[in-house]
Amino acid sequence: VGNIGAPDVTMLSQDISCNGACDGTVTASVVNGSGYSYSWSNGSSGATQSGLCPGTYTVTVDDGSGCLAIESVTLTEPAEIIIDSIMTTPTACGDSNGVIEVFAHGGEGTLTYLINGVDTVNPIINVAGGTYTVEVADTTGCSVSQIVPVPNTGSFGITVSKVDVTCFDECNGQAFVNIGPPPGTGPYSIQWTTDVNDTLNTLTDLCPGTYGVQVTDETGGCVAVDSVTIEAPAEIELDNVITATPDCGQNNGSIEVIASGGVGSLNYQWNGGPADSVYNSISAGLYEITVSDANGCTLTETIPLSNPTSPSISVATQDASCNGDCTGSAEVTVAGSDYEVMWSNNETTEMIAGLCPGNYGVVVTDTTNGCVAADTGSVGTKGNLEIELDILNNSNCNALTVCEGEIEAIVTGGDMPISYNWSNAGTPDSNVLAGLCAGTYSVTATGNNGCEAIAVGQVVDVPALDVTVDTVIDAQCWNSNNGSVDITISGGNPDYTINWNGPGYSGDTADIDNLLPGEYTLRVSDEGDCVVFDTIQVETQTRLSVSALDTTLCGLGDTVEVYANASSDYPITYEWQNNAGQTIDTGRTTTVIHEERIERRLVTASSNGCARVDTAIVRSRGVPVADAGNDTTVVAGARIRLGGNPTSNEAGSTYEWGPDQADLSGFDIANPYVRPEQTSTYSLKVTNIYGCETWDFIRVTVTNAFDFPDGFSPNGDGKNDVWELDFLSEYRDCNVKIFNRWGQVVFESEGYDEPWDGTYNGNDLPVGSYYYVIDLGTEDFTEPITGPVTIMR
Repeated sequence: VGNIGAPDVTMLSQDISCNGACDGTVTASVVNGSGYSYSWSNGSSGATQSGLCPGTYTVTVDDGSGCLAIESVTLTEPAEIIIDSIMTTPTACGDSNGVIEVFAHGGEGTLTYLINGVDTVNPIINVAGGTYTVEVADTTGCSVSQIVPVPNTGSFGITVSKVDVTCFDECNGQAFVNIGPPPGTGPYSIQWTTDVNDTLNTLTDLCPGTYGVQVTDETGGCVAVDSVTIEAPAEIELDNVITATPDCGQNNGSIEVIASGGVGSLNYQWNGGPADSVYNSISAGLYEITVSDANGCTLTETIPLSNPTSPSISVATQDASCNGDCTGSAEVTVAGSDYEVMWSNNETTEMIAGLCPGNYGVVVTDTTNGCVAADTGSVGTKGNLEIELDILNNSNCNALTVCEGEIEAIVTGGDMPISYNWSNAGTPDSNVLAGLCAGTYSVTATGNNGCEAIAVGQVVDVPALDVTVDTVIDAQCWNSNNGSVDITISGGNPDYTINWNGPGYSGDTADIDNLLPGEYTLRVSDEGDCVVFDTIQVETQTRLSVSALDTTLCGLGDTVEVYANASSDYPITYEWQNNAGQTIDTGRTTTVIHEERIERRLVTASSNGCARVDTAIVRSRGVPVADAGNDTTVVAGARIRLGGNPTSNEAGSTYEWGPDQADLSGFDIANPYVRPEQTSTYSLKVTNIYGCETWDFIRVTVTNAFDFPDGFSPNGDGKNDVWELDFLSEYRDCNVKIFNRWGQVVFESEGYDEPWDGTYNGNDLPVGSYYYVIDLGTEDFTEPITGPVTIMR
């Protein structure tokens, strides 16, 4: 909890760049004023902390007058990229048909894949035998890599052996490769996947890690690959320290240490004491224990032992300011007044200064009773400022005559902010210096605490980097991988880095072969990061194209000819095959009786051995349904609707009505209207989306007047028992009323689905004349139709 009126502190942070890294940065920024002191939860001081791992960091800012501000910030890291497994398929000597397939997950965003630093796709195909570095990267630029050997089948043998590093923090491992059995022809070339691509049988001074080796038989062209992992023993650590405190002035205390790690059994040696993990019969003080393993690796620690009634003490340390400086300090605070102080460096004051980084022990003796308190403190380096120069660009890349060299100073550690002072006067305070001519440049980087580091780099003038394409040999056929490209690289600043990419191919040598036809891109860079690009087209010596033409039929049972289109620089032969692979024709066309979906495989070959394959498919799309409607009879001038419900059963079909001179409301719609004046036949053609057609016709008979029967005989003999008005079926909205001679309605119907049977309320009406009034319910006939009708029995 901070004080009221404490400094106003803002926390600035940079999260960890990649999983497992410790490159986070936090800065406590105070709005106004100066002279503040900073105390961090990790024991460090200064406004800025760098090289941090994931976690929460708390700072206490003191303004010098006792007012404190306390703030915290949490640094996070991206998700880890995990390579679950890598599967490889070997390839024969001299071939490039091996496969590397990577199974990975995690990271941020979509994962991408590189082989030997070149972007590729997963799985990686057309791989020659050799040792490859496969890298999996995410969208943040984080990546993990693994050495992957792709062997040649039937190759000579190699044996790889190793010597692991001796101690946890050393780099003295060794790796060896021996050729055979079985032996090859020789001579051999060897290449290890180290930073400098070692070419010897034996590697020394190796740090822990995995190293791949590729041995090439320069005569037979076969390669043998393997890898070896140099391991380090576990670090020797003190897992537990058990103490028994001695009485004041007595030798009845003890210390027991429990350690782990190292190689083999661990040995213990107390300074001036026994060779054992337990040191008995000792008084209060400082005791140094050294733990060693079978390899001679050691761990030395100082353990304080105090009396139970000794003075209460605490030790505070101040780190040394800069690398190599001895400006640290340590101070012991004692609760009491009568005591003597003795440090492990024989100093006798509470505070000691001018300390180099290291561990310091202190013993405080109460002079009134002889009781002793002991403790230790560690002095580190808070500057840790290191610098190196990266020559981003040498002068005269690509033969430009201007000074375009560029240097970047890369600083790790230090107390932020960092200032830069370059050797050429007038340059900006920046870590990047550009527009440089050839020459030597130095920079001094200074941290906020005054620590300095100096680095020197050289920008050189180099001739322009250039690539000459010497020969391009085209592939014989469209699917032959026997093309090749030879190039010569000159100028620039060797060593060169070469990256080829093309159809199913990636490579890093100047001359490449086993190529399919297609476009190959080349990127060449030198040590000065000058880059040139080129694109080379590998053509086909024999140009052969073929297509078997698909056919669509409207129905089954038809006979159809299937055609092929082909062209070549050489004479062409044709071979048609059925689904069983049997040859059924050898001409440009083949005949098919279409009973169902049929496929015909076409193989064409030119006279020099190239061949292409295509497949023709004969499909039946079926014919659509067409319904023009039922034949009908109407009165002249009445409007009727043509077509069915629906007129066709296929969505997307088109309609064409005829004849052209008919007075239809539309000729291309499903249900047009027409007012025929004379009896006519109308045609309908329905065409579906595949072009298949169906026809239908409707005949409309036109009469000049409605036919009203003038009587009927409802006597139950099954003949003329109801008053039939068939034409009313065309007028669904009609209204029919029947009146007796006194004007009473004896029958009424909306529509005329049930004809009148000569009854009223279920009772037979007497023989006689009645009067009808019929409203057709259409705008075509606005006046009702009237007349008499007679019931006869």
